[in-house]
Amino acid sequence: MVAFREALDFCGLRDLGYVGSPFTWCNNQFKGVITWIKLDKGVASPSWTTMFPFVRVHHIAGSLLNHSPLWVCSDDENTRFYKKRRPFRFEAVWMRDKHCEGVIKNAWGCHTRGMLMDNLIHKVEECRIQLQTWSRNFVGNI
Repeated sequence: MVAFREALDFCGLRDLGYVGSPFTWCNNQFKGVITWIKLDKGVASPSWTTMFPFVRVHHIAGSLLNHSPLWVCSDDENTRFYKKRRPFRFEAVWMRDKHCEGVIKNAWGCHTRGMLMDNLIHKVEECRIQLQTWSRNFVGNI
């Protein structure tokens, strides 16, 4: 690792930083000790970063691999691909409705395949989608 850092210094390359999860690799040992590490990074020379000052390295989440893909793009390009939307918020008033629990159980009961963490992420996302749909159709604007 020391030799790699020396090579980066010799070439004048600097880390571009990142947006997203601080880790890019997981050993996927769900029955043992889980290890999360940042192995991957984007580097560039000072002249390159001067020419492209708004470029960011994004760690893309949700990969089925043990490595998170990196996406290098400018902030302008990033805003075109990531649609800004209001963050999901669970509303406490929903719990007063007798149907809320059924919506959650239905969403959580969906069968998925794959790694345990991917299944969890999928179920949470499905729960968000079903709660938003239910709220829009049956609860209305709070």
